[in-house]
Amino acid sequence: MSSRKVLLLNRGESVLDVITWQTAVCLLVKGNAIAPWGYDHFYKIPVAPATAERMQFEGNFETSIEEEDGVQRGYFLLPTALVLVEYAHIPYRRAAVNKRNVLKRDKYTCGYCGVKLTETTGTIDHIVPQSRWEEFKKKGQVKGKYVNSWKNVVASCQKCNSKKDDKTLKECGMTLKITPFVPSRDYLIFKSVNLEDHQVWERFLCFDDLK
Repeated sequence: MSSRKVLLLNRGESVLDVITWQTAVCLLVKGNAIAPWGYDHFYKIPVAPATAERMQFEGNFETSIEEEDGVQRGYFLLPTALVLVEYAHIPYRRAAVNKRNVLKRDKYTCGYCGVKLTETTGTIDHIVPQSRWEEFKKKGQVKGKYVNSWKNVVASCQKCNSKKDDKTLKECGMTLKITPFVPSRDYLIFKSVNLEDHQVWERFLCFDDLK
């Protein structure tokens, strides 16, 4: 049940985040979020039959009581998507360039050899080495203000990172198998979610843009 994710929407149904089912329950119970209009996709969260009856009576929550193998079982029906009751003003922010986000963008794959990575085995490599950024900048051979920019970083295994060290791709004879890009916030949010398991969100998302 820990893998059950809930899509959180702002009032107006723009995407805010993907949250855990526990956080979703808290928002719903506190009255801070509700199911989107006309939306009827739910997770069945097991509760005692008496609790299911009380929740429906006291809080107007969707619950069900079913008989399974001669035993009554209660369920709290948690919407797989929630919309905030009050609009949340979220200032625009670029996605942070950090290890977790770079790994998500690059699909947990080394940009040099293609080996699969994890949070533990994955590293960030600077295509133009940090130690030589100013050198190349003075020569006009790099674009952008900062060495830690999306287009100058790539997910890398530790072996490739050590091999490249402070050399350029040409100097160490290595090539990139991917093209670094600036990911959108939504792209990074949904890279940690298996969208095939969440087709019920297609009303709010353009799945093709997130692949």
